[in-house]
Amino acid sequence: MTIVEPSRRQFLNWTAAATASSLVLPGTAFGQAAKNVKILLPNAAILMSWASSYLAEELGYYKEEGLAVERIATNGGPAGLTALVAGSGPLLLTPPGELLTAVSKGQRLKTLMAQANNLGFSFVISKDFAAKHGLTAESSVEQRRAAIKNFKGIRCGVTGPGGTIDLSTRVMLNEGGLDSTNDSVMLPLGSSASFLAGLANNTLDGFMASTPVPEFAVSQSGAVQLFSVAKSEIRVLNGLVGHVTEARSADVERDPELYTAFIRADVRAMRFIVENSKEASDRLYKARFASMVKPELWETIWNNNTSLFKTPYITRDNLALWVKVGLVPGVTDPAEINFNDVVDMRFVDAAVKKIGWNIPS
Repeated sequence: MTIVEPSRRQFLNWTAAATASSLVLPGTAFGQAAKNVKILLPNAAILMSWASSYLAEELGYYKEEGLAVERIATNGGPAGLTALVAGSGPLLLTPPGELLTAVSKGQRLKTLMAQANNLGFSFVISKDFAAKHGLTAESSVEQRRAAIKNFKGIRCGVTGPGGTIDLSTRVMLNEGGLDSTNDSVMLPLGSSASFLAGLANNTLDGFMASTPVPEFAVSQSGAVQLFSVAKSEIRVLNGLVGHVTEARSADVERDPELYTAFIRADVRAMRFIVENSKEASDRLYKARFASMVKPELWETIWNNNTSLFKTPYITRDNLALWVKVGLVPGVTDPAEINFNDVVDMRFVDAAVKKIGWNIPS
């Protein structure tokens, strides 16, 4: 299987296109002007975790709800949460770690929907680093896990210190017997485009990122994929909800109609993925990935990651697990967070009822 070999410039153009993506609408079916909505994202890349939102745009669901969306990329998860709290946009699609830290410190924030039911991360290492440790793509999971304790000095790319990628990389290394504090170096590079360049020019030994960024690393520089969350190969990350829709509590109470419309569009799109997987794959590929990924590889990527999309619901246990595995900076006890206030599924409930979706168990 092969993948289109984009240059660094092409990859940067691709991420810029993701950032600039917007839905330009003259108005709704009722002649009213569409409501502009800024969606904050922690990364400029196009990620599988946001497939429901991409499809809500591509299938016209936002338009039908009277919304015009603009995607705004920030420099990592902590910066995304800061932008949300500052009011730079009413919605943030990101893993919930930074939000839970902020809630523990008194911020009133909510999670409104699961965009992805697991983190969708893979960890890759450079060709040279893999050879140094006798690892190949054919090495067994047991061989790869056993090698981690020998990764002393590994240089890992992260978007920012204390972010989800940083912390997930650390808990993975710790689980494998390495002391991630003393025996690894986390290099904050801001974007996955920089991860790819770092791996290619040997300033990085490895990185964790959402699909399809690791696949680009495999193709561009011969990187070896070590572990995949989707395949349950990083045990400490099993069972964690991935990207969620976040909002400030005050914004939700001030404009519930906006969140009703947005969540309904995304729930409809997730249902479309669950019930029409092949068509959803084709539409998403043409709209977002066709310029970068060859069809045969896209099919593999899609089939390996459909576990991301099963249900729009988030449970309190989903979020409490983030604390238990150490992915919420500054919080060690789930009791420090009022999950009843954080988990707000009323808009998902309304959407599921409205569209008559019987979510498979």
